[in-house]
Amino acid sequence: MAGEWRVRDKEYRGGRIRTGDHSLPKRVRYQAALHPEHADYGRIGRLMSTTDDLAADAARLAEGCDGLGLPLTPEALTRLILLRDLLYEANAVMNLTRVPVSGYVELHCLDSLLICQAVDMRRVRTVMDLGCGAGFPGIPLKIMWPHLRVVLVDSTLKKLRFAGDACGKLGLSGIRTVHGRAEERIGELVYRSDLVVARAVAPMARLVPWLAPYIKPGGRAVAYKGADIEGEMREAGPVIARSSLELEAVVPATLPGSGIVRNLVALRRPVAPTGPGTRARR
Repeated sequence: MAGEWRVRDKEYRGGRIRTGDHSLPKRVRYQAALHPEHADYGRIGRLMSTTDDLAADAARLAEGCDGLGLPLTPEALTRLILLRDLLYEANAVMNLTRVPVSGYVELHCLDSLLICQAVDMRRVRTVMDLGCGAGFPGIPLKIMWPHLRVVLVDSTLKKLRFAGDACGKLGLSGIRTVHGRAEERIGELVYRSDLVVARAVAPMARLVPWLAPYIKPGGRAVAYKGADIEGEMREAGPVIARSSLELEAVVPATLPGSGIVRNLVALRRPVAPTGPGTRARR
């Protein structure tokens, strides 16, 4: 029914909700204050959005994915909506995102999925999300392409913990978190990824040396950039060459539902030649 609150079960330690208990999500405390007659909230957990909001966001997601040429399964839709609720519930008590909930569909989900305009994700097996923040684009990529094996890397531990916890609640496997700084070489991940992604991390001249060590031979990196990148790309040109990478393409793409133009900068590590006197990089 429109306007009706839906509740997802979750056990809270101690059973009873006290409205001054700030270890609980803000919306749960708010509902407890509105309904003091409910003395025991032991099995009442996270309060989801109203069904009106849910239906509107689901419709925008379906329309946006259709605009990108992506099939959206019911399971993927459910997980993307649940990820929204997890994100904004946690955002009430910690700073995870400045994007308002009204912008979640376009500026988090569809923006993450925009990479399909530059890369055939069906041919990718391993993805590293460098500077993932609260899990974007890595978690939506895993939801849309379940075959992917994804590593989420970030230096902010609270965001990384949220991302790991969200993956557990979403029932995702084949995705893990690594705490580390983008500019520090993380040995276990070197030359391991078919695709390295970076969204809103740094200018290209700084970003390229951070991405390069993790791209396997024949693999790619994609940086999500804004509309005006000419100066940034001129500065990054020599850095790309020094990093033994090739600029494969700069793909302009319009974000469905917003008209915002992104540029997806795709870099590639060539496969080392083999033959007498040479040895392929492993």
